[in-house]
Amino acid sequence: MKSQWNGDVSQQIVDEPLGSSSVETKLTYNKPPTSLAQLLERYAAVQGGPEKIKEIQSLRLSGKLLQEGKEYEFSQVKRVPNRSRITIGSEEQTLSTYTNGSEVWRIYQDYPAVFRVSGDEAETAKRSAIILSPLWTERDRKDVLTLLPDEPLDGVMHHRVELAYPGETPTIFWINPETYLESQTVTQRSTGEEVVTKFSDNRKVSWLMIPYVVEVFVDGKKNTEITLDKADLNIGLFDSYFDPPEMTEEWPPKRRR
Repeated sequence: MKSQWNGDVSQQIVDEPLGSSSVETKLTYNKPPTSLAQLLERYAAVQGGPEKIKEIQSLRLSGKLLQEGKEYEFSQVKRVPNRSRITIGSEEQTLSTYTNGSEVWRIYQDYPAVFRVSGDEAETAKRSAIILSPLWTERDRKDVLTLLPDEPLDGVMHHRVELAYPGETPTIFWINPETYLESQTVTQRSTGEEVVTKFSDNRKVSWLMIPYVVEVFVDGKKNTEITLDKADLNIGLFDSYFDPPEMTEEWPPKRRR
């Protein structure tokens, strides 16, 4: 192992086994970040650095979703800056949720209606559409990002950042001081329930770190778990894929007699 020192950072270059052409670079620091800007710089370094981040255009995820004891096929495609399609399917039915960053709609397979989605579910879909953390995409907005005091999580003191858009419920990001990746986010629904999203099993996809396990807890009870099988960066994806159709009904569907 070789170490290179640059200011407060030790860059440890760990050679891969013979036969592998890749080299994994791990960054460790002599002292904790003293500002929000420094914390976000370290977050960006883990994701390949600002120049590599600029190259990110799209992302495709696939795996399983577990909810209320039932398992579903899960897939999501995202395109910068904030467009997404999530598809959840079973043998009986497939539901797709789209967003172009401003509107959210849902379509059932083999069903003629297009449902407009609003409220908490729409906000969740919009947040999920962002490929990289909003901590980075909103890094220049001092009015929405605030560095909070560190607090312990699972026995480890975590850095914390509050993201608060005007008129919206704040979200607190817990950043692991060893990986500089999100361990969890905490927010509230408009109805008052606390929503905690936990991220684990981070893996490198090209140069981007992706959590392969995402767990969502509502008021302390596990609501959803997503386990990825595969992730692909920068797939071919046109903007027109996310053009909204004419929406004919409001979500959730009304019962039909």
